[in-house]
Amino acid sequence: GTNDINTKNRENIQSYLYTIHHEFAHIIHQTRFFPQEWRSIPGNSGWYTSTWKNTSTPEAQAQGFVRNYAKSNMNEDFVETVAFLLVRGQEQYDLLKTNNPSAASVFNQKEAIVVNYYKEVLQLDFRKLQAEVQTALVGITNM
Repeated sequence: GTNDINTKNRENIQSYLYTIHHEFAHIIHQTRFFPQEWRSIPGNSGWYTSTWKNTSTPEAQAQGFVRNYAKSNMNEDFVETVAFLLVRGQEQYDLLKTNNPSAASVFNQKEAIVVNYYKEVLQLDFRKLQAEVQTALVGITNM
């Protein structure tokens, strides 16, 4: 699909960047494992399912997942959260909390684990990376 990249369309660029950051997060977590505390987030493990497609994204978000695909397993949940925070941005992530108040604490816990993982395991400032991705999106799309 690289021939279909449209730099005038922010959603199009976000879609490609989301996939790139999602897959790169897999590469990272497969060699530098994310914290086991992810398993203990309330409700998380009980909602993972191979039939994640039967859940709409709004239903998944009400349970504390950024998209329905994140419900497929813990690894996908982790990388989906990373990609969402980086590409959709903090404002959109905070909106998930606002729109799903019963899941806000789950979103907060996941965010804290991601930020700490990047700091402690990768020695990277996640907030700085997040800001750079958002700046790059504006630069690419002029939006």
